[in-house]
Amino acid sequence: KFYSEHFKLAVDFSEVVIPTKPTVGSWRLIFILKGLTLNQVLAVMRAKFTVETFGVTDLDALVTVNTRTSATSYAVWVREGVEPDAEYLGKSTQDADPNGVLGITLLERLVFEVKYFVETGKHLDPVGVTFCTGSRRSDGSVPCVGWPEGNRKVHVLSCTVGGSRPARGLRQAVSQ
Repeated sequence: KFYSEHFKLAVDFSEVVIPTKPTVGSWRLIFILKGLTLNQVLAVMRAKFTVETFGVTDLDALVTVNTRTSATSYAVWVREGVEPDAEYLGKSTQDADPNGVLGITLLERLVFEVKYFVETGKHLDPVGVTFCTGSRRSDGSVPCVGWPEGNRKVHVLSCTVGGSRPARGLRQAVSQ
């Protein structure tokens, strides 16, 4: 229903294997549609609210490495909190998830943003910024996303792998 209403796409997730839900913490299941692109999600976001990409017009060309891709439809459990996971706040990607296997991808984070906004009228990361450690930009940096207070727009940024700040961190994701 979500993809049909907001992306105008027909979906069939009947073949998707649901990964085992982690037993500790609060988790949300996110479905990623086969062939879904960052640019498609960005267009839906822009139709609903203001997004700042700092001059980047083609996220798909810029983000070239992903732990999980939409080559096939899949489901992933993501930590449900509004902010990045508390245990990773203030830790750089290099320290927390150097191989990109623990954190959410940029595509998953942007789909989660749309879903959360549709459900609540609010945004994720109103204080902090989520490092999308499951993705890398072509220059090796990590995409990161936040809703900086007072700016009234979602920011899709680039963060260095070694950079950290107290309110920044990763959001865990669990797939098969």
